[in-house]
Amino acid sequence: MIKAYLLGLSLLLLNTSCGQTPTAVKPEASQTFSLTGIPEGTRWPCQDYIHGYNSSEMSCLRLPEAGNGHPSVDVLIAYPDFTPAQRAKIQDAVREFGQQWEQMRAEAAAPNESSLGKCIEASASRELFAVASTWPEIARNTPAAIAWAILNVQYMFEHHANTRTILTVSPIDRSGIMGMTNLGSDTANSENGNIMLGLPSLNNSSFTGLSFSGTLLHEWLHRKGYTHPLTGYKDPDFTSTLIVAAGQCMRNRSNSYAFSLFDNSNIEYE
Repeated sequence: MIKAYLLGLSLLLLNTSCGQTPTAVKPEASQTFSLTGIPEGTRWPCQDYIHGYNSSEMSCLRLPEAGNGHPSVDVLIAYPDFTPAQRAKIQDAVREFGQQWEQMRAEAAAPNESSLGKCIEASASRELFAVASTWPEIARNTPAAIAWAILNVQYMFEHHANTRTILTVSPIDRSGIMGMTNLGSDTANSENGNIMLGLPSLNNSSFTGLSFSGTLLHEWLHRKGYTHPLTGYKDPDFTSTLIVAAGQCMRNRSNSYAFSLFDNSNIEYE
């Protein structure tokens, strides 16, 4: 017994002499779990939206914090009136859009300084602002136009998130277009993002989810009042507008030197 005590004491003195003060082992922090094994308080994507869609009929677009009072938001996008193959392509488009939007936010505080913004700046020279835009004439230039356009789309997403209004994508059986929507305005932050996508284009295997990610941005800019001539992709006055350049930059992942202008298809305009 004495030998054991002396042995323990000697080990204690040895540890202390090496600068190792004996400490008690701290228990790991506990975490409350529900009966499913998932931590309580876990928030699911778009959980605050009330809907009856299944997972193949919708996507939750999760947008990162944009700074200056623009928190991360969830936007529920529903597209139930399409075939399974068409819905899969729309899901891919929403996913691609979300990834590029997140990359834009991660690259720079100002959207015009991101890869996407620089691509748009290299291509856009006409109709840089929405019809009857609230942006002051004296401060209009291309970098400001790009930042303002992105902010307007952000306002649209925030409207859906704050009001828990589902953004709907509907089909339109019309050839020669990728998408269509009603012209909105940048004077109101209550514009919804509801758009239509062309069924013939969705059924065309040449057009991928990446192709339609540019269409999403294009149509959402229409909802905020941005326009282009009703000519087509072979018209330089058409392709040099901000709304067309933005869509093309997204569908080409910000590579302005690889623009696909639909020359080999029946697409006229969006």
